Amino acid sequence: VKHVDLTKLKSLASEPKENNTFLNQDYNGLKGILDNFQKKIFNIEGSKTALAGNLTKEMSQSGFSAVYVNKDTLVLGSVGSNNWRGSLFETEGLRSEEREIQDPTLDKDSYMGYSVAVGKKNENLLYFTGAPRSEHMGRILLFNKVNNNWTVAQSLPGEQMGSYFGAELCSVDIDSDGNTDFLLVGAPMFHQPPREGRIYVYTLTDKLELRMEMNVSVPSQGRFGSSICSLTDLNGDGLKDVAVGAPLEDDHRGAVYIYLGEKLKGIRPEFSQRISAVMMRSNLQFFGQTIDGKMDLGEDGLTDIVVGARGAVVVLRVMERRRYQQ
Repeated sequence: VKHVDLTKLKSLASEPKENNTFLNQDYNGLKGILDNFQKKIFNIEGSKTALAGNLTKEMSQSGFSAVYVNKDTLVLGSVGSNNWRGSLFETEGLRSEEREIQDPTLDKDSYMGYSVAVGKKNENLLYFTGAPRSEHMGRILLFNKVNNNWTVAQSLPGEQMGSYFGAELCSVDIDSDGNTDFLLVGAPMFHQPPREGRIYVYTLTDKLELRMEMNVSVPSQGRFGSSICSLTDLNGDGLKDVAVGAPLEDDHRGAVYIYLGEKLKGIRPEFSQRISAVMMRSNLQFFGQTIDGKMDLGEDGLTDIVVGARGAVVVLRVMERRRYQQ
């Protein structure tokens, strides 16, 4: 607009450069350019026009979530597939063809594949995935393999509009016997003042069904449940423990909560430790947006927790009395 070097702009423009570089004397001239541009681009999410109905993989965002099943199999969440209905893509081994796993009964814009987790029960391999925008309530789906085809064995809806139920999933083998015992489901935008965020604990039965045990939240507004991670036993009772992130607590500084495992309910309802970003570095933000707790970085036989923050990674190590510090 007005005083500008068109030579520099033409170097950035798409071909044909002469048709895609314009000089206007004032901003009023942009209206016609914008109208023309809108006619050329394809429709974005939420559009109800005919063209939007043709989108399959163009906006798939494959890899939005990911999990390794074993050394050969990779499962990717693809939230934008099929008009943002979403799906999973499974690849078994090098140079093998992708297999798409979907639920055609889901509404458009459900975001299936936003989260994905793997379970195993009595030699049955299971895939769990979240669709946090399904019917605006959120939904989790359990897939079981029948005759070499992945089918929906169970579909469970959330309970509050806009809660993003299913945005985070974590499968837990509580006693390390090779069978998945519980599925933890995050609803980080569940709103119940003064609380924001909730996790749901489901038991996985021998009939390959999820049965709700309880829900857990904390009295703060920080999107509790944005991340959930199963941890190696911390307190020596032989049961897996769990870490939960609340990255918007303390004015977006963030916090991580530690929950000890419980044989029948999955976790104890009250957290055993709260680790806040302000305890470590004053400039940390979004501490707890991601968590991993399966590694022993110090090779001392104790599990370390790696916590993601904005532009930083924090390693927490267990100290005396089984409490974590940086």
